[in-house]
Amino acid sequence: MTNLISQIIRVPSKKATLIMLLLLSPVLVHMVITYSQVDEEIEASLRKWISGEPVVIISLEIQSPRIDADKCFIAVHRFPTMYNPTENGTTERLYAGIVKPGDSVRAKFDISGIPVKYSMDPTSGMYKVEYYEPQELFILTHCVKDDRTVFKVGRVVEVYPESMVHTEVIDIERLALEMSYYTEPSVCSGVQCGGTSDSPVCQLDITDSTGYCNTWVRGPYLYSINGLETSYGIVSNPVSDSPSAVYLEQFHDSVWCPLGYCEYDTPQWNYGGRKLTPSIVSAQVDPLSGDSRVRIYFMVEYRYEEYWYWDSFSGNAARYWILYPYKLKGVERADYIVDFNAGGVEPYTPPPPPGYAVRSQGDLYINFGEHGAGESDIISASIGVGFVSPTGWSAVLNVNFYEASRDDNQYTTPYVSISDVSGRSYTWYYWWFKDNDPITLELLVGP
Repeated sequence: MTNLISQIIRVPSKKATLIMLLLLSPVLVHMVITYSQVDEEIEASLRKWISGEPVVIISLEIQSPRIDADKCFIAVHRFPTMYNPTENGTTERLYAGIVKPGDSVRAKFDISGIPVKYSMDPTSGMYKVEYYEPQELFILTHCVKDDRTVFKVGRVVEVYPESMVHTEVIDIERLALEMSYYTEPSVCSGVQCGGTSDSPVCQLDITDSTGYCNTWVRGPYLYSINGLETSYGIVSNPVSDSPSAVYLEQFHDSVWCPLGYCEYDTPQWNYGGRKLTPSIVSAQVDPLSGDSRVRIYFMVEYRYEEYWYWDSFSGNAARYWILYPYKLKGVERADYIVDFNAGGVEPYTPPPPPGYAVRSQGDLYINFGEHGAGESDIISASIGVGFVSPTGWSAVLNVNFYEASRDDNQYTTPYVSISDVSGRSYTWYYWWFKDNDPITLELLVGP
């Protein structure tokens, strides 16, 4: 060992530091980096790992659109997460600037490297980190030609860090293609545009360019048959270390302001895609019985943020807004909601059980995340919500509920609880996921 240490001492200091760190910490084996890539920042990160402060460096390489425009404004925000919250609970702006079309933008940030997903290496039979805490980013691009908007897109992007130094390449044009199938949200101005009696209303409370409101959002169906009582639920601390979470719609808008004069001063909202929305409560709806189904609704807190970016060289500015689901605060059956016409219990005729259905008897607790996870742009439910701001704008926006779920030790899915009240002592009913896909978050039953 003495000879080995003396050999290390004789090599250049950077290389010696790296070799010693790798010798002392087996957990870093999967993060081995060639000496030519080592810089001061990575060395500092390695030292933190050894001292018990795991740090992951995330580098975003953002390719601006290659279009006929004079300039593009790009903003990158990070949403707060469980292990890496932001200072005041709002988003953290990582980058904002003006670039030429086709140029690349680099944004770098650090997070506490808390592993949240492990997998087994089939070769060694040992567990390895599959990814550290996923980070949600909002990336906005607004391009102009002769001070007129020619391109605008905003999108929520999830980044799954797989190593101590993670690089994510993001192509804005590809994000625009992913959003191209969306229809524009219905937008109107004035307080009279707060929705109808059949729509929930979200009254924003805004202070200093940030605000929040609470609204009911339509979710999946809950199904039942004679002899069973079924219920839908969500969990959070202290009941579970892994809160339930779903994916809901985020919105955004931006406007170019030559010399500080904006084309308009209230947001004209656009869709931004799915946003993870974890629960802060544990709750379960009353049991549903008989051959029936009912729509499930979630109480959701939406957050509102407004930002400016000033270009000191030209005097031009960009103004933009973000509206996103923040937390789940409750769950309820549609027939129990009196705020608006949410719907009621509907008849359900069980279809013949498919070949992949599971035969059962007795009580069951089924968490969708235990059977698979994935993300999808498929919308399983939607509802028009009237967002009303005290600053004078209102909009009816379709809040979409996505077929998507996470399956790690950080978040889980809602669950369905089945109580067998038939009194039968034998296997007599079936259950299966709708379309044989657990990320639909719908569980079908049949005799």
